[in-house]
Amino acid sequence: MKQLRCALVLALVASVFGQGGLRPAELGAGLAQLLSAYAPVELYRQRIALTQLAGGTEPDPGAALDAFKRAEELLGSLGEALSDAPGWEGTYQAVVTARNEMGSGMGVLQSALEKGLSALEEDELKELLGTLGQVRSAVDDVVLAASRDAEAQGQGWPFQVAFLAQTVLLSPSPLYLNIEESWAAYLAGERPPGIPPEGVAALDRLLELANRVLSEEEEEQARGAAQYLLDLLLAPEGGKGGA
Repeated sequence: MKQLRCALVLALVASVFGQGGLRPAELGAGLAQLLSAYAPVELYRQRIALTQLAGGTEPDPGAALDAFKRAEELLGSLGEALSDAPGWEGTYQAVVTARNEMGSGMGVLQSALEKGLSALEEDELKELLGTLGQVRSAVDDVVLAASRDAEAQGQGWPFQVAFLAQTVLLSPSPLYLNIEESWAAYLAGERPPGIPPEGVAALDRLLELANRVLSEEEEEQARGAAQYLLDLLLAPEGGKGGA
């Protein structure tokens, strides 16, 4: 499943630019895929920190190493696609920075694993945790830069909604929709003209289900609403959602 997810993102990047233009909704969905692909690295970092505080068995680095490789590959493909794409200069620079940080992070992690986490000095462990934290921040900065670039093009709403919808679809059960108040206000207030009533209802339902524990039925409703929004924004004609 993880390899399939990686392949889907690469196919998305290739298809978008093969058509001669980048649609913000497609980039939003793709970046949600990138964060999902990188998530095992962040989980590994948190487990290292927990082990440092509470002791216990060292976490298995296998998933983190695989995630590093997948995320680096995705960033490389995205960087190639964005290198001469007008309107996405800030995103491209953020991608370049994230790739550099990811290379450094991979090197530090591999060196630590060769020595063994339990054999690391305190300053070496601190360096490892700090480096992995910097990589995560750099990946997050790619999303922030893309958000700014999309907003500058007047396409912030489809970018944000596609990012949210794809995140919902990729999130494991039990699903918890963490949507900050300011983000919810933006999504609810910046709807472009031409959104069909079903799209408005789907987004409203996602916002209603945010920030609380969901029943199985509500989770199914959330994923259904997210799938509808993603299909709407990524439709080939690209016009219905302002995408």
